[in-house]
Amino acid sequence: MNLSKFVILSFFSVVFVSGVLAQDIERVDEAAFLERVWNFKEFPHVFAYEGRRPAILFFAKDDSGESKAMHQIMEEVCRRHDGKFDVFKIENEVAINELFGIKKYPTLIFLKKKKDPQSFEGFVHESKIESLIQNLFFGK
Repeated sequence: MNLSKFVILSFFSVVFVSGVLAQDIERVDEAAFLERVWNFKEFPHVFAYEGRRPAILFFAKDDSGESKAMHQIMEEVCRRHDGKFDVFKIENEVAINELFGIKKYPTLIFLKKKKDPQSFEGFVHESKIESLIQNLFFGK
């Protein structure tokens, strides 16, 4: 194998593996929210989480320093727990914000099937997020 083929294959291997292994925060708009989280148009009076695994809704504002800091923390939490739960970031989605009564940014809402959502307003330290994940998602 010549050097250029090796370099190209190595590059694509790294890109593929990092894409598969690293869970990202998924930004969702209303259409994605309806499909992945809750179809509030079809079932407006009953919250029914649609996801396959536990999730965190991360409500943020672009111009908020606390939201930016929380985003960095949430990225680290995602890397640490790769694939065990989903993180959906919601920005500037008025209808979704109103559904959950979001008044303060950032806000985290922990979702698990057949459990009531748990909401936390404002900046939450990484150690507290880890504790919440263990208790709310994994019962530890």
